[in-house]
Amino acid sequence: MIVAIYIHSLNNLEFLALTEKKVRKQWDTPLFLENEGVLNGKASIAQNLKKIVSELDLKPEDTIAVFSGACPFFDRDLSFEILAEHERYISHFTYSENIPSGFVPDFISVEYIHLLPDSCTDVREFSYKNINDFDIDIFFKHPDLRQWRLDFSAKTNRSAFMVREILKIKENLSFDTLEEFIKNHSSLISPFPSYFEIELTTETPLTPCFTPLSLMKQNHTTLNLTLVHKLITQIQDSGSGMEVAISFAGLGDPLYYQDFDQALTWALRTDSIHTVFIETFGTSITEAKIQSWAKLPGSQKIHIIIKLSTMIRERYIDLYGKDMFQSVMDGIDLLQQMDHPFHLFIEVLKIKDNEDEIDKFYEQFEPTKFQIILQKFNTYIHLLPERRVSDLTPLVRDFCWHLARDFYLTSGGNISICKQDPFGKISMDFRNISIVDYWKNSRKFFECSIQGRHGDIPLPCLSCDEWYTFNG
Repeated sequence: MIVAIYIHSLNNLEFLALTEKKVRKQWDTPLFLENEGVLNGKASIAQNLKKIVSELDLKPEDTIAVFSGACPFFDRDLSFEILAEHERYISHFTYSENIPSGFVPDFISVEYIHLLPDSCTDVREFSYKNINDFDIDIFFKHPDLRQWRLDFSAKTNRSAFMVREILKIKENLSFDTLEEFIKNHSSLISPFPSYFEIELTTETPLTPCFTPLSLMKQNHTTLNLTLVHKLITQIQDSGSGMEVAISFAGLGDPLYYQDFDQALTWALRTDSIHTVFIETFGTSITEAKIQSWAKLPGSQKIHIIIKLSTMIRERYIDLYGKDMFQSVMDGIDLLQQMDHPFHLFIEVLKIKDNEDEIDKFYEQFEPTKFQIILQKFNTYIHLLPERRVSDLTPLVRDFCWHLARDFYLTSGGNISICKQDPFGKISMDFRNISIVDYWKNSRKFFECSIQGRHGDIPLPCLSCDEWYTFNG
């Protein structure tokens, strides 16, 4: 017996009904137990699966197909191919890593369900951690599309929007035709920016030798607060509810922006902004600031990234151009000791200057609230002298992640087509254009990137080694 279930569903019931009808037509006799009131939304996945087993009196050799989402592009033939492998190897759990969510379910044996702890909220995650204890089968099917990070499950607003737009063009999209389709319809898979990097100011008391700040000859620039409001308002009004992350970062330190608290408040109260990054050198973190941010509605969205690449004071002075090491460490201690809902990170550039310190960073911060982000060095396409320890650039150049999803606003009010142009030499003036208009205009560069025509993009992309990095 195969039991097909939805663990999640769309809020749009009309679309869900359409999807359910489509799946019922292609699958033999699936049971959508969530719609029939069998599943408990407050229970864990393990508890719900055990309830299904009990309700249907399933045997240990039976299998449940778990659909995560509405799966409008359910691929029946491919699903049965996976099921055949699941049964051939008598697996506890079979899933695919390279097939995007929304095409095939995961297959889980009833025997395995009995072995899951009631606290299990994610079968895949539990299986990763215990892969040597059970019979876990990872199904692979060419082509490998993991680099696209596609999600057709319609569980999120972004995924649902993309699915609806695709259905207008091709209702019977299959995994076999997916790669060709996305290359020919690149605008559909990036309908709206998902990562906004906002440079509120270029001001900072430091002049780090590993950022283009050291090359600035003009006075510091500061983003007009009206443009911040315009940006956040348009994210809410023009993004069709699609989830985005926003990062107050750029070349300067956002904590030196006079109206930072106002900008932060606007971002936190915007429903479609699910994550707010604050990337700071950490020289001006105070108890008062932490308390103030913690009281803001939505403060659980805050992710503070302290950019600290050495814990040796003398080396800090050489790298950052000024001795503010103790101020940074004091701020880190405050974030560690005080009660707040923030997510905390230490970003460490892996460079020749600190190669001997990497292990020490993990020893220092792993027992704390802070997570380590080990960041590659960026020369900004040879603007800066090379400092990286090793070259980890993939051998085959694929599409650029930043052209695919990033919106970079400089403190001068210009939208750079790429973060590798930090001074906005090739850009559009945000005073005279909307996010939507800019995004439509910039999709031609993303299309060039997908099609391998990197030389047609008005930046030296073929010399860049940041195209494969994924932020946020």
